[in-house]
Amino acid sequence: TYTCACGDSYVADYVDALDHTYENGTCTICGGEAPNPYAGKTIACIGDSITYGVGVTRDETDYVTLLAESLEMDYIRLGASGTTLYTDGRRACNIGKLTEGNLAGADVVTVLMGINDFCAAGTGYYELGEIDSTDTSTIYGAAHMWCQRIAELCQTDSLKDTEFWFMTPLITS
Repeated sequence: TYTCACGDSYVADYVDALDHTYENGTCTICGGEAPNPYAGKTIACIGDSITYGVGVTRDETDYVTLLAESLEMDYIRLGASGTTLYTDGRRACNIGKLTEGNLAGADVVTVLMGINDFCAAGTGYYELGEIDSTDTSTIYGAAHMWCQRIAELCQTDSLKDTEFWFMTPLITS
């Protein structure tokens, strides 16, 4: 009898049977549930008021808490209300939170930015720009800057194994 990585036991006639895989969250050998690869790890969430938790009446219902709980992770909240991707000085850019020091110990980093950018662009206040732009006063250029910063952080010894999730804005009213 062998114990599978998912914790279930099974009988195998040969050692190669231990080389199992998971499909749709189920072990192909014993049928047990796949272990959560994020359980016990830490997620750092960078963003604007949604990440900060503005408008939420109970801590248990904000996006960061729900995400961390569903993945069984500890979290670092790095949200700041009103912040944007772009850096033209009219509003605060939150890229300053994207540092090795702030992300120390994080196994996963999420960046959920852009809602304030797109809301302002919809009123003509900011420009979307061109898809290949590096002009950080446009949304595309600023997104390019954030992705560049993430790529730099991925090259550091302390964050080279960290997953980065860059998320597009949520649909809001």
